[in-house]
Amino acid sequence: MNIYPDFYKQFQCIGKNCISTCCAGWGINFDSETVDFYKSRTDAFGKFVVENIEEKNGMVMVIMSETNRCPFLDEEGLCQIYRNYGEEHTSITCKNFPRRSRWFNNHVIRSMSLSCEGILELLYDRPEMVRIIEEGAISLETMGDLQMKEISWFLISGCQLLQDTSLPLSVALGTVIYTGMEAGEYYEKHDFEHFEDSVHRMPEVTEQFLQSREELSAGELMESGWNLIFGIVDTFCHIVREQDEYHAEKFLWPSYVFEYSDEGRKQYIRTCLANRDRDLRHQDFMRKLAVACFFSHASALGAEDSGSIFLQDMCNYLILAEVLPLTWECSESRNAKQYFSRLSMISRRFEQTKIVQKIIWPVIHELFRPDIFSYAVAFMALFDL
Repeated sequence: MNIYPDFYKQFQCIGKNCISTCCAGWGINFDSETVDFYKSRTDAFGKFVVENIEEKNGMVMVIMSETNRCPFLDEEGLCQIYRNYGEEHTSITCKNFPRRSRWFNNHVIRSMSLSCEGILELLYDRPEMVRIIEEGAISLETMGDLQMKEISWFLISGCQLLQDTSLPLSVALGTVIYTGMEAGEYYEKHDFEHFEDSVHRMPEVTEQFLQSREELSAGELMESGWNLIFGIVDTFCHIVREQDEYHAEKFLWPSYVFEYSDEGRKQYIRTCLANRDRDLRHQDFMRKLAVACFFSHASALGAEDSGSIFLQDMCNYLILAEVLPLTWECSESRNAKQYFSRLSMISRRFEQTKIVQKIIWPVIHELFRPDIFSYAVAFMALFDL
């Protein structure tokens, strides 16, 4: 079986229109066959390629420029290797990105990286919600097929819930996160009976979150939710700035905001968010963004610490994706190109660096001890009120 979101096959690279090119900001490696092809070239460009690659830690890597950009980009931001030798002779990384695949025996789950501006634009521009496509068949006679059946059922159920506009987005997020963490524990133990029970209980969990939402007063909800939202955004901004000042200037809030007091930074965030346009198109986009994020992370079921991925990555990313692009300058909050560029840069901190996993998440976990319910309350304050 091959399962993927329908926009997987709709994607096309936007090339020179991309501000935060995928050819910058992290390492790009080549397979040995591609390296041998470059070394066999006798033309000037072939020599240029060989001069700009090096073996490092057992891999052949591109020697990035001082600004951390790939040397094979031309002045328009297009790949010279692609232009001179064709896509078949680019690196495996460049051929595949932003596509991802995870194999389960003979079955594969395909997802898309949110580090790509083109994917974000595609999600925003498409009027319809995301559909999950299943191709091929499975047999319930083998363990591998049974695993795939369970995962695909969970993915489809969660994506449908996140796009149910009759439900508040916060409630849908709370349900899929709770279910994902519980089901992930059973999946790791190959306890598929209880895995199925967890997915079956999604409507019941949804009702519990709805009831909790009704019982919380707006004041109580806002105070608790905003404390966590501020803590995540503030921690992220300060640590990223310390670790990567060059890139931080491109997508964090202005440098003068760092000089504000804690209360001043809290007020800055609230002012920016108060000025945002909560139009229907943006609300639909956040649902589709949640689906893409969920699909990517839920496909990691069975991986080490897969349960905590929902809290570390999915929850924190979605909070930052809603808040951080608005905090650069309120007047630029809906500049589409800047918006997608900043979202992609936020995603890269999660996907292509270890800074969130190794530094930011431990600080957030130690300071705020966030659990599923505290994230759901933060989502209520952010998306629903």
